[in-house]
Amino acid sequence: MTTIEDFLRSTSRFGIPTAPDMDPLSEAHALDESSLVDIRFDAIRSTVWCIFDTRGALEIEAGNTALLVATGVNYLRWDARTPIGKRTAWTIMEWNATVSGNRIKMWGGLEPWCDLEIAADRAEFYVGDVPSAEAPAPEMAYANEASMIAGFASFSSQFHPLQSSMFNMDELIPDTI
Repeated sequence: MTTIEDFLRSTSRFGIPTAPDMDPLSEAHALDESSLVDIRFDAIRSTVWCIFDTRGALEIEAGNTALLVATGVNYLRWDARTPIGKRTAWTIMEWNATVSGNRIKMWGGLEPWCDLEIAADRAEFYVGDVPSAEAPAPEMAYANEASMIAGFASFSSQFHPLQSSMFNMDELIPDTI
């Protein structure tokens, strides 16, 4: 098992043949009721990495964590009103992805009062297990910082991939996979 960050930096991630229960790269509402717990933007590489907690997701049954990778990003928007408390569960209430030509645009309507938009040349989606996130998610209003760190996936969490889907990745994947 490897960390999420090491997994996302490795080309071995392209060898996962099983498709997700619902594919957020092509199906509306596939990420509904999951929670966005971390996002990383690498401006030099035009790449966005997102980590979702899927323990409450309506359409994702396998795994407890999902990863979204967008490369060739030319548009990224995070429009959030002031969070209610110092920690906020950003729950996806509506998810949609549209394809135009060879580009994908993904939009999430999150609660409380937030929009996330990403437009990119390529996208990848992975579902897997983070062993430290097997118990119910910590209650953000009452959990201490140590419980929060232990209870949610992060880029340093161990990750076991189970399912994947890809958009416009054919030219990047070696023929042997």
